[in-house]
Amino acid sequence: MKYELCKNVMTDDKKRKGFDALIKQTFKLSFEKWYQNGEWGDWNQPYTLYDGEKAIANITVNHMKVLYKDKIRDYIQLGGVVTDPEYRGQGLSRLLMKEVQNDWKNKCDAMFLMANKRVTEFYPKFGFVEESQYRCIWKNEKDLEVHNRDLTVRKLDLSQKEDKEILLRCYEKRNPFSKFQFIDNSSLLQFYCYYGMDACMYYLKEEDAVVVAEYDQDKILCYDIYYKGNKSLLQIMAHLWNEGISEIDFLFTPIDKQGLQEQKYFDEDTHLFVLSGKENVFSCDKLYVPDISHT
Repeated sequence: MKYELCKNVMTDDKKRKGFDALIKQTFKLSFEKWYQNGEWGDWNQPYTLYDGEKAIANITVNHMKVLYKDKIRDYIQLGGVVTDPEYRGQGLSRLLMKEVQNDWKNKCDAMFLMANKRVTEFYPKFGFVEESQYRCIWKNEKDLEVHNRDLTVRKLDLSQKEDKEILLRCYEKRNPFSKFQFIDNSSLLQFYCYYGMDACMYYLKEEDAVVVAEYDQDKILCYDIYYKGNKSLLQIMAHLWNEGISEIDFLFTPIDKQGLQEQKYFDEDTHLFVLSGKENVFSCDKLYVPDISHT
């Protein structure tokens, strides 16, 4: 092969620079600050092809822990699938996909990825099948017990050491309301904080809980909740409600769906593909891959 395959990109300064340029060119993201701040973890492993010092194609293996039905599972989520436009048509993504599957297919419980509409015909060639996702929405104000709100709620400022410590400490509590969640990966959470999620962290002081949420006109988009206590999901969410809110969209799968509307979800740029022959919980349960866990 005339190109060099590297599986240890992040710890090699020159290789990382080339990889970052390819990712930035395609996805408008940079991993450099995340790495330099010591927040990258080796759960994130790019498989990158180089032409000299130039990165020309990539698939990133993200080794992640999933908690589902009280069991921790080892999942591989593939991301960062890209080929430089000048090098397309040479089968480079095919080569990388075969390499990844050879290395990881027998070392994980499941393998999956999120794909945009332009490449939905590519992944079935490698044994991936498309699965549906389902989201839950709340639209009944009386369920929130809004008149009983008494918690102090404030937005965390992650530029402050104390607030960042609060977030990371609460993260360790996990989400007690989530049926299908990715755990023990504060590294990924901190990466999201570089790209807007830092403005979505709300601290409920009396409950020592963090709600990751965003206000979108008359909606609250709830990405995650880090909490260990006796309050219900809607009791916690009541503290973020205000009179202009008509619904709360949960971007994870609640365990208790009572009072929530469940809807099949579709987005043309987030098709879910799961590798056949491995565990596929999406084929037998109505689940949603949490937005804050996409790679």
